[in-house]
Amino acid sequence: MTTGGSRPTGSSQLFGGEKLMTWSARTTKRGAAVLGAAALIVGLAGFGTVASGAWFTAKTSTTATITGATLSIGNIGASDETSITVADVFPMTDAQAPTMAPSQWVTVRNTGTISLNWTISVAGPKAVAPLTAAQLSGFKVQLYNEAGQPVSGIRTLDSFGPTAVAGDHLFWGTGLAAGASQRIGIRAWLTPESGDAFQGAKSTFDIVINAMQGEAPQPVNLPVGLSALTVTPVSTGTPSGASTRIEWSDAGAQLSARGFASAPTYTVQRSATGDFSDATTVYTGPLLTKDDTVGTGTPTGNRDASQITATSRQDATFALIGGKVYAWGSIYKADLRSAGNYWLQTGKAQEITGFPGAVTQMSAGRDHFCAVIETGQVYCAGFNGRGQLGNGSTNDALNGAVAVTDTNGVFTGKRIVQVDAGEYFTCALASDGTVGCWGDNAHKQLGSSTAGSTSNVPVVVNGTGSSTPAAVLGATPAKISAGGSFACVLAPTSAAAGKSAACWGEAGSGQLGAAMSTDSATPVLVKDTAGLLVGASQISTASGTACVITNATTAANVVCWGLNDRSLLGDGGTNSSSTPARITTSATGFDFLELGTSVACAGKASAVYCWGNDWAGQLGRGNTNDANYKPAAITDTNKALDGSSYTDVAAGWTHTCAINAAGAVACWGLSHQFQMGNDDTGTDGQGKVNGAGTTNVPVQVKLAGTNLDGQSTSLVCAAGAPKLSDSTCGLSPKVAYSYRVGYTTPDVADWSSETVTAVRR
Repeated sequence: MTTGGSRPTGSSQLFGGEKLMTWSARTTKRGAAVLGAAALIVGLAGFGTVASGAWFTAKTSTTATITGATLSIGNIGASDETSITVADVFPMTDAQAPTMAPSQWVTVRNTGTISLNWTISVAGPKAVAPLTAAQLSGFKVQLYNEAGQPVSGIRTLDSFGPTAVAGDHLFWGTGLAAGASQRIGIRAWLTPESGDAFQGAKSTFDIVINAMQGEAPQPVNLPVGLSALTVTPVSTGTPSGASTRIEWSDAGAQLSARGFASAPTYTVQRSATGDFSDATTVYTGPLLTKDDTVGTGTPTGNRDASQITATSRQDATFALIGGKVYAWGSIYKADLRSAGNYWLQTGKAQEITGFPGAVTQMSAGRDHFCAVIETGQVYCAGFNGRGQLGNGSTNDALNGAVAVTDTNGVFTGKRIVQVDAGEYFTCALASDGTVGCWGDNAHKQLGSSTAGSTSNVPVVVNGTGSSTPAAVLGATPAKISAGGSFACVLAPTSAAAGKSAACWGEAGSGQLGAAMSTDSATPVLVKDTAGLLVGASQISTASGTACVITNATTAANVVCWGLNDRSLLGDGGTNSSSTPARITTSATGFDFLELGTSVACAGKASAVYCWGNDWAGQLGRGNTNDANYKPAAITDTNKALDGSSYTDVAAGWTHTCAINAAGAVACWGLSHQFQMGNDDTGTDGQGKVNGAGTTNVPVQVKLAGTNLDGQSTSLVCAAGAPKLSDSTCGLSPKVAYSYRVGYTTPDVADWSSETVTAVRR
């Protein structure tokens, strides 16, 4: 029976032989209908019953027989009916619904003898074939009063459960006197996206009314029957696992569909034990992602470095000390090592300024330096003759970092998570896997086929079709590294054999991981027939060599390929190879890695292993010989790094530096260009150690004006955890942290959702 309601007015089109409002979905036949079968749940109350707000279903109490307080729902529409029909339901926006959606009345009559409070709920929605249950999300309903004002939120039929549940009512009515009645309207419409599947479609549902005595308090409407959140914690940071990115699904749409308009507030907690007996709250707020970077530590002194990187084919080191970037050593312009062409030539700490936010990750090239800040933007400093700073010019930036100018929109609306500086070019990776590069393109290392050109702003690496880094890998790239004139990306650690890495750019020495001699602007899969790259999680590249850290546990978990003139492949020889091979050592369990021009190093909490050429003592093992060596642990005879808890390493041209969990820095190798720091101000740059201009074992770096001045206090961090500042540590890469996420809504006091827990990967 169709009573009440009215046809919408306004511009119209012919729809199934009847005039209905124009809508955007493709429908040309007859309208849909929603059928509501009226179901009655009788609520009884009387003497001796506690007015708790519960739904009363008993017919007797302990003190009296209940003979009244029945609620009649027999009066539906204009006469007593058992069902109503809301016909000609059609697509429209929520804003149009109050004036255009068809509707019907539900009349609630109190045929008892006492005043009643009551609720209306919807339950048991069913799709009538050929409509499917999933398509119930296309039907929307809302209740309104006789003044036309909404008295419930807008709900989709799929948001209702099979039965009426306490706390999930649409409307609360109060003080319905004996013999009185009240009308509540129900309007129905389809979402604007509804298509042909809804032509002539029907859905049924129950209208459930529950009554309670008039003195009963209003029952709290709770967000019940919601789908659980999904939570994904992923290891990030340098080294990998020093921080965690947690992402979780949005509960806002579900809450809104149940009439709760306010945005949810999420709470994220971390546990190292997994049982949350040590729970630490890392975030509370409305966002759907959080970078968890701060762990715990023990106070100590003379320590405060958290990240470190060194230049290739130059003699400088950059360190993040107390949240600020400092550099020492020597950097000159191109091959012009003469007065007036130096950016840096000092053993004292020189702060690199210009970053408008906290630096989260950084990398040094040959004569430039770039860093990602907390907002996901990239800033660079140094020489810029080939556009390697990416700021839209070739002007040098020697007095502070400048922002990368994304004129081509490569990273518009995206968050950059990693930057890596190559020799005269730079590449960056966004969280969605987008890869962009800028600077020199002599060997197509920008992923552009125009060899010999340059770009002073980011260009997307093979931006369309099947040749993008993501398409070649078959997965979203997880890491990036820029070498001399080539670059590589890693797939997630779950990638199948043969799909772990792809490279592009210069190809002359096997650095692309394929037997080819022609430079390639298109990413090329590294040919891994032996499956050695499976589980690769870290990558570093140098002039013409690439190495990765894998998940191998019974053999060396560092695998390399490419140029080997200085034995950077870790085999003690000089034969280059495009085939990935393990470095020659029985050691495994490495967590961090960096390749320099003549030295490569990989480390874990207990040791740092280096290999390559040792003519200046850059391998740190107590020798100074012009010979190539296989991997071996450095010899920290001076206890410059306390002999343990290493967290990061920086390999330069002929010097190497490392930091430990306490935030101390030590360097070794050639020292004639202030590479050892230690406030050397010699005019000839001869920062000599042991009277020879070299040191073949680590010496601790102390820099006045920084927290490495030998006096500042700091923290000892957990094994492998980086030092973020004088009061905070990063997370430990070795710990499988658990994260749990739940939420609340200000629309319901003293309520919280169930929490969902996941272990980071």
